[in-house]
Amino acid sequence: MTSRKLYFMRWPIESKYGELKHQCLLEEFSGATSTSIEQEFYINLLLSNLSAMVKSAADDKIDSQRKEGNRYRYQANRAYVLGRMKWFIARFIAKDVSSRC
Repeated sequence: MTSRKLYFMRWPIESKYGELKHQCLLEEFSGATSTSIEQEFYINLLLSNLSAMVKSAADDKIDSQRKEGNRYRYQANRAYVLGRMKWFIARFIAKDVSSRC
């Protein structure tokens, strides 16, 4: 296996790590206990995976509406999708909590 091939095999892993580190702020935990840090870690993974699913569905829709003459393949903005997911989930949880009180 060539080094070029190995480089391109690791690229998706590097991209996901960069997303978790920079967009989810995975290295900046607000919790003080090991339990709270573990919870933050897993919620960030869940949020990242949910946003990847939404982005994939959006990309499929964009591809289905693609015009034949387009030079480039359009994609959903990953940072935008992640930001909207954070907003939506926070509102959903807050609404659910307020309805129980």
